Amino acid sequence: MLPVKSRLTLKLSLTYVLVAGWGVSVVAGIFVFNTYALKATSTGPMSQSWPAASSLHREPGVSTLVMAIHPRCPCSETSLSELQGVLEHQHARINTHLLVYQPKGYPADWVMTGLVRRAQRSQGIDVVFDRGGEELGKFHARVSGELWFYDGNGKLLFRGGITAGRGHAGRNSGLSSLTALIDGGQPIARDAPVFGCAIGGEDAIAGETAIAPNK
Repeated sequence: MLPVKSRLTLKLSLTYVLVAGWGVSVVAGIFVFNTYALKATSTGPMSQSWPAASSLHREPGVSTLVMAIHPRCPCSETSLSELQGVLEHQHARINTHLLVYQPKGYPADWVMTGLVRRAQRSQGIDVVFDRGGEELGKFHARVSGELWFYDGNGKLLFRGGITAGRGHAGRNSGLSSLTALIDGGQPIARDAPVFGCAIGGEDAIAGETAIAPNK
């Protein structure tokens, strides 16, 4: 049997090892989380004008804003909040459409999440349910939270996201650019990264797609 002093030394050594290991795990976890939160999702090709085949209403002479939403994407709660904030503080007339992805073969109530219900209660936002993503395809939409802003002639002025990260609110180039354009100023950029879940996938892949539908 080891002497008492040796046993105490061994216990202390094991404690130090466990604490150090725990610390490394915590730091690694924070790093992985932050890397995921700030990882933008790949977007589709960008057209410079309003898609001619779109069935959404576009009034000549009036700016039009379109945002794509996956109803079960938690990241898009922040995208909707930022959009609501922009619309509440702007004075120009803007026709705003929220395109909600609805997979084929799933009931209508599958899309009726808290996110969608909140959007429906929002003043000035036209919520459109896009069955099979056909309308979203005309805008080459691939990411929930992706936004397009067109002038009164149908020219694309901005495409991208308006959040600082996945579920992160705050100042960012996309939000600043959109606000500047609405106010008649010059944007920081004409496009910005989109932090959200992929639209159209049937499988739930961590970090890339939203929750898959449950039939």
